[in-house]
Amino acid sequence: MNMKKRVFIRLTALLCVTALLLSGAGAGHVLAAKKKKPALNKTHARIAVGKKVKLKLKNSRKKVKWSSSNKKVATVSKKGLVKGKKKGKAKIIARSAGKKYVCHLVVGPKSSEGGGTNPNLDVSPQPGSSASPGSSSQPGSTAKPGSTAAPSPSADPGTTSTIVEDMPASPADSITVGKMQVTLGMSKGQVEGSIGQPIRQEKSPQGFDTFVYNPSNDYRNYMLVHFSGDQVVGMSTISRYFSYESLVFAGDDASTLKGKGFENLGEGYNAAYKYNTGSAIVIAYIDFQGDGGTYGVQVFNAQYDLDDVLYPQKCNYTSESVSAVITQMPELANAFRRYKGIKLLCSVKGNTAQQHSDKMVAAGDLGNISSTDPDGTVLIDRMDAAYGYVMGWGENNGSGSADAFGYISFWIDDTTADKAAGTNYTKPYNNLVETVDGDGYALSAYYVCAGLSFDVGKKSYVTYATMDFYFY
Repeated sequence: MNMKKRVFIRLTALLCVTALLLSGAGAGHVLAAKKKKPALNKTHARIAVGKKVKLKLKNSRKKVKWSSSNKKVATVSKKGLVKGKKKGKAKIIARSAGKKYVCHLVVGPKSSEGGGTNPNLDVSPQPGSSASPGSSSQPGSTAKPGSTAAPSPSADPGTTSTIVEDMPASPADSITVGKMQVTLGMSKGQVEGSIGQPIRQEKSPQGFDTFVYNPSNDYRNYMLVHFSGDQVVGMSTISRYFSYESLVFAGDDASTLKGKGFENLGEGYNAAYKYNTGSAIVIAYIDFQGDGGTYGVQVFNAQYDLDDVLYPQKCNYTSESVSAVITQMPELANAFRRYKGIKLLCSVKGNTAQQHSDKMVAAGDLGNISSTDPDGTVLIDRMDAAYGYVMGWGENNGSGSADAFGYISFWIDDTTADKAAGTNYTKPYNNLVETVDGDGYALSAYYVCAGLSFDVGKKSYVTYATMDFYFY
């Protein structure tokens, strides 16, 4: 199969090599490394009223004098310990050796006070509802942003057990997810007769009619069934309770897959393995930043070249198919969190993620994976403007994937991004699985909104997706 290179830009670190210069006829002398300049350990910080943060001037042995530009908002001790007094902003200033170093501080409300609200905030219904977010605008599309009603945030969608049920092997060309079983070639009527009505019917960028299933209403058995005409040509799931024939079971590790004849998909998919049964192409996805087990699988009729289903250049992006991707991204993220046994995300219908995606495409900057808008607006400014003061935030960006499954698996897969502070996870992965605040306390609620935009000319990466995560 002729696989094209997956068009993802990876976040990479530059390796700087210092040359060792030797001089003299005898033993050489290594030139001293360049001395690091003094700098604050934090140039931006956010704390709640009553909370503290420690600032330090690194790489300096000189005396440091600390001060606050607004003592009513925050105070700072002689040793750089900052305490939030009331909501507002202040500059914490360190003066040393005739130079000034500034940390921009934001003090937010106490945890019990909650965050601000905004008329553009619209929290989605509970998991399992058939309601779907409105379409967001993309270059080349006439679709308009969704509703801007502002109800209070939804209740916690819940948690799950991590107990793995034994899954039986499925019949030939069949996937079993929980109590659902679907076989390639089934008609729509046969699928509905076998496993019931879907919660939604959508159009995928690949041109498939897609049935969305979430029978337990908690993403435990989330599945997408893809049709060409009236025939099942593909199935996709993220679940702890699935099997495909006797080839792959939820939780299988890479060595187990390889032992059955799976081979690495390659081309940018570091933790995906494929197998051609002759009638189907099976792709298993490994949680190798986490438990190392298979968390999801995609199956497509072997009549399709993988280029047709994995790459956006082959796809058709309309307001309908883009809306489907935007809706599915938080759902698949929740299916992964359910697989991990952690509290679910509260999906939000907001504009921050979509606006960022639109700006990146409009600027022709699809290949630049960045949380900063081309106009210089940074993520936290967008978050505060849309949702009021938030205590923690993160953003996943990506370009060049065909659909929601491609983006979620990319963020789970990618290990080239920067590591999240205090974890062994990359930042995109950590955003997907975050469970605690900066002080280590369990999050009472964790919010997410998604956006997707596309280049109508299908140049280069074609799509740009964004997921914004935050908590109060």
